Order: sequence, then structure tokens, then C-alpha cells
Amino acid sequence: MTRKLLYTLVGAIHLAFGLGFVLVPGLVVALYGVSLAESGALMARLLGAADLASAFLLLGARQWPDAPAARLISLKGVLDWSVIAVILLFYSLSGLLNFMGWVSVVLFVVIAILFGRDAVGQKNA
Repeated sequence: MTRKLLYTLVGAIHLAFGLGFVLVPGLVVALYGVSLAESGALMARLLGAADLASAFLLLGARQWPDAPAARLISLKGVLDWSVIAVILLFYSLSGLLNFMGWVSVVLFVVIAILFGRDAVGQKNA
């Protein structure tokens, strides 16, 4: 997968979740079978803001062919998506999340691997 395609797809995921978490956090987490208290809605909105920033970064960086910064972005992607996958795995195993938790675990592991392949495949500039 090319970096441009990877950054476009993952940027779109960040954009969709970012908008969802900022605008309707209760609806987004309901897809996973959980509900939010007021403090949870606050944290979801903060996560949404971070997702929107990541979307902006990835969608803007699509055009950087072999920029040294792209390697750091891909390494950040490995860290982000791996940690999120582990957290979701823990809560899926505990029974808190419904099947969407498991779908997300698989998807996020795949995304982490794709970012890892991109980071390793880049020239060290």
C-alpha cells in the first residue's frame, strides 16, 4: 500500500471518528455497547479533537514523497494504533464492549502493521 493511500484511508477514519466524538460522542460509543456519563462525554470530545488533528496531519502529509517527517508520522501511527488496539482488546476480553470492540481490535492491528511497514520501508534520511 502506498503512503498516500495509507494516509488517506487512516486520515478519513480519524476524520469520521473525530467529528463523531466531538459532535455526538454518546452515539459513537453506543455503537460499542457502552454509554457515557458527563465526564465520559468530555473525554470523548477531547479524543475527538485529537482525532481531528491527526486527520489534518495525515491528509496534509499525503503529498510528502520521502520526507523524513513522514517516517515519524508513520512511527507515531504504529504507537497510536497499537496502544489503542491493546486497550480495546482488554475491554473486549472483559466483556465491556460488544462485537464492535473486536472489529476495532482487528482493524487497528492491521492499521498499526501498515504504518509499521511504511516506517520500515522508508529511507533513513
